[in-house]
Amino acid sequence: MPKAILTKRNQAFIRANCLTLSCRELADHIGCSRTPVSRYLKKEGLTPPPGVIEQFRVRGLTGRTTSDSRTDKVLLRNYLAIPPQRLAEMVGRSETFVKTRLRQLGLVIPAEIVEKRKAESRIQVGQQPFNKGRRQSEYMSKKAIAKTKKTRFKKGHLPKNTKADGVITLRTDNRGVQYKWIRVSLGIWIPLHRHVWETTNGPIPKAKKLVFKDGDTMNCALSNLELLSAGDLMKRNSIHNYPEPIAKAVQLRGALNRQINKHLKRLKNEK
Repeated sequence: MPKAILTKRNQAFIRANCLTLSCRELADHIGCSRTPVSRYLKKEGLTPPPGVIEQFRVRGLTGRTTSDSRTDKVLLRNYLAIPPQRLAEMVGRSETFVKTRLRQLGLVIPAEIVEKRKAESRIQVGQQPFNKGRRQSEYMSKKAIAKTKKTRFKKGHLPKNTKADGVITLRTDNRGVQYKWIRVSLGIWIPLHRHVWETTNGPIPKAKKLVFKDGDTMNCALSNLELLSAGDLMKRNSIHNYPEPIAKAVQLRGALNRQINKHLKRLKNEK
């Protein structure tokens, strides 16, 4: 991009006003960006001294970060009755300015008022949205409706995190055991071990259970998979396969858990 060129008239104006107008003000008067003005000031050795630059900075902030008596009176009169966001709209400032100015004035909004405002701003139980049962054209103008078209989801739109077919992820069941799942098509995921088995051997019969031979749910190799009947699976998982002390401990643990759950349920019903 070519550099902006200052005319002789522009240069003369800068030389005459460099100690009374800031770089931004000079640029606004000339009608250009600050870059060519700043470059010219440095080239000609016209950079204002630090004290003058500080005056420019303070002047630029006046009215944006400083308050006045009129604004303070509005805040003092209304801070307990009107939330900061609405106060900001009233005085033409930001909400941050209002909150900062309240602290500077030592005005503290009581905790009970803050909590009341929070409660009033929440969606209440049973509250119905204002547009329920209404057509969009009944509460929005044609111009507003046209603007929404830019941000609407287009037909066939997919989220950025949409996975491709064949992607494998990990999922944890309600026992805390992890399994691998594979995407076979859009929106269709199945356990990887089931996919591996059915790809080679066809659908799993309803009366059979697909299990891991070594018990490792991360090992989905076909050689580690086998079909068992419900009876065979029960025998494999039976506590009687463990030594007698362990089997007895498992039974006692189950009985204890049942009593605890029974007691908790009774306490809950009494409440």
